[in-house]
Order: sequence, then C-alpha cells, then structure tokens
Amino acid sequence: MMRVALSQPKQSGPHDVGLIWQSYVHRDIAHSKQGEMLAHADDIRGHTVYAASWDLADAFVLLAVGGREGTVPDVDGFLSTSDDGDFWLTESFQRRANARASRTSYVLLKRNRTDIVCAACASPARSD
Repeated sequence: MMRVALSQPKQSGPHDVGLIWQSYVHRDIAHSKQGEMLAHADDIRGHTVYAASWDLADAFVLLAVGGREGTVPDVDGFLSTSDDGDFWLTESFQRRANARASRTSYVLLKRNRTDIVCAACASPARSD
C-alpha cells in the first residue's frame, strides 16, 4: 500500500474573503451570456439558442428560462442549422462605457427568415 501525504489547505484571511465578496456582489452580468439570456427570457422560451460552446452555468440559465441548447462554430453554421425564431449567442467586441479596458461582452441575435436581427433592437445584423 502506498501512502500519500496531503498538504494542509492554505487558510484564507479576511482580505481574501473581502475580494471574493466584492467581485461577486458588484459583478455586472448585463452583457454576459447569462445576462443576455435573462433579459430576453420571454423570447427564448421554446426556441433553441446556439453558441460556439456552453459551460454548465450558462446551460443552466438557458434551461431555466425554457430554451434549448445548440452548438455551432460560426454564423454560417447557425444559418444552416437554425430555424426561424432561433437565437445565436455570440461575442460582441464593443468597449463598455464603464469598463477600464475593452472587455468581451455578448449579444443575442434572432433569426427571422433570411435576416439575423439583434434581439435588443429592430435592425438586421446581417442579411443574405
């Protein structure tokens, strides 16, 4: 029998806990994957939302709002796979006004026949 010595976990001090609490409490999810799905929950219900990949937390929120999970690598995959009314959740590289640096945010796009329309606006994002 082999014995393995386990090291004791490092104790976190009050400063570490404060940093964790600070980032959790002040986390802005408005333009995150989860924020986009929560903002458009009524539209998503009953439809498939496609993305390049899904982590467990994002998939949980999608299922909670009544959507179905789909995976496609890009816009061409979305157009060839999706049905009218389905969504594509993709990165939007826009600088947020309150960010110190450019951060990745996400946008939810809806397929309407041949157009892809921004879920938060009425103008087409791309037309074929």
